[in-house]
Amino acid sequence: MSDAWGTFPARMGDHQAFISFNHGFAEIAEGDPRTSLLSVRVPFAHPSPEGLPTGDEFADLAKIEDLLDAAIIAKGGVQVGRITVDGNRDFLFYVPFDEEAAAEIVDSLADQTTYALQYAHQDDPDKTTYWQTLYPADDDWQIMRDMRTLDALRQQGDAPDVSRRVMHWAYFPDPSDAHQFADWAEAKGYPVESVAPTEDGKSAVRFSHEGTLALADITRHTVALSREVRALGGNYDGWETSVEQAG
Repeated sequence: MSDAWGTFPARMGDHQAFISFNHGFAEIAEGDPRTSLLSVRVPFAHPSPEGLPTGDEFADLAKIEDLLDAAIIAKGGVQVGRITVDGNRDFLFYVPFDEEAAAEIVDSLADQTTYALQYAHQDDPDKTTYWQTLYPADDDWQIMRDMRTLDALRQQGDAPDVSRRVMHWAYFPDPSDAHQFADWAEAKGYPVESVAPTEDGKSAVRFSHEGTLALADITRHTVALSREVRALGGNYDGWETSVEQAG
């Protein structure tokens, strides 16, 4: 199992959430013999108005995670995710032991932290929580790609609040689908630069929009675009733009 993790924002009810998932676990989930899910909840001492951790709590949460991870891995468990929402962080593990053993682990950590740890232990042989709660849907994958691109631009000194032209590409096996998408894009206010064949026999649609690179702004475009491209059998290949300075 590779050690690969990802994080994406989500809505859980009325609350903003951040979900981190162990991507490497997807490689072994189907045949994994650990059939019990252990969830350990840490209520924040001083959550932000959005229910997220603040200040020194990041270090405290990292310490608790390290303690949990070490104790549970030592007994054959594996961490598969974290959910941060509504003033709490849940650490999720698949484990090969019963609830009594889980209680012993959580109780043993009580003296090492000032946080009141809560836990839940349940059967989950099909890894339903991993696949339905932690694992990203198509829209979430798109948002994570956007976040990586935004991070790369930020490292180059980009000011995300500056509006600029953003170029997009989509590829289709069938030229008629490419032209149908181009018509849709134009109708939605995206100027289409070209619809042209590629060397590998596909049709590429090149189009643009004007906007900022605030996460909510760019994902408002990319999620809708990728959905429409997928619906027409194509592949949304992402976007690029210029690096802009503030002022």
